[in-house]
Amino acid sequence: MNSISENQEKSKRTSVKFSFQSILMLMAAIMMAFATLTSCDEDDENEDDNEISNGVDKDGLTKEIRNIVSDDFLKQLKDLGIEINGGNNPSNIEGSYLVSPDVLVKSNFDYQIKPGDIVADREFTFYEQNNTNLTIMVDATDIGSYETGLGSFIVGSGNKFTIFYKSEGTFNGLPFSSINVISGEITTSGIKNWHNALISTTSGNPYSLQYGQGCLYKDGDGLAERSK
Repeated sequence: MNSISENQEKSKRTSVKFSFQSILMLMAAIMMAFATLTSCDEDDENEDDNEISNGVDKDGLTKEIRNIVSDDFLKQLKDLGIEINGGNNPSNIEGSYLVSPDVLVKSNFDYQIKPGDIVADREFTFYEQNNTNLTIMVDATDIGSYETGLGSFIVGSGNKFTIFYKSEGTFNGLPFSSINVISGEITTSGIKNWHNALISTTSGNPYSLQYGQGCLYKDGDGLAERSK
């Protein structure tokens, strides 16, 4: 009898011990699941910090712009001094504008022209602006070259705007490509405080800027006048 009782008591203790271990395992599983959910929530919050509901990130830029302008190129553009007017509500800037005189402000390499030197006048044409998708088409002409924007995007708020676009064209009969930024403030007469910067993505054209070389230009009289 004693042996039977001892075995029953031992079995009870084993059962109780097993149940307690099960509870610990269940609690551990719950805590792991909670930690995973919390981590996901934090990741979602971080994504929300970078991409907010109005379609632009904390810097006022779209995902599409980030796709064509690397962080390194964006830093180089900012180092040149270009103002970035971010936002999801730019004014309509469609039309053609003459940049004259077109003045070099800064370059990030030893350029044959120096800050303050005047280069050839340029005319820029903007069309098919779409503020839902924050896209726009860009054409540019100057003496000896022509370029069309590929993947052109506009951001801004009120009358201030910034355009980012990739371009491909010809210079002295050879191909070139670059990432370009145009910033300014639209007025009834034209675009005030016009600045445009570019970073070359060209290799193999000895007559053009080489990969990573960049320049910042401005309209010398402070206004790119509307030409069309």
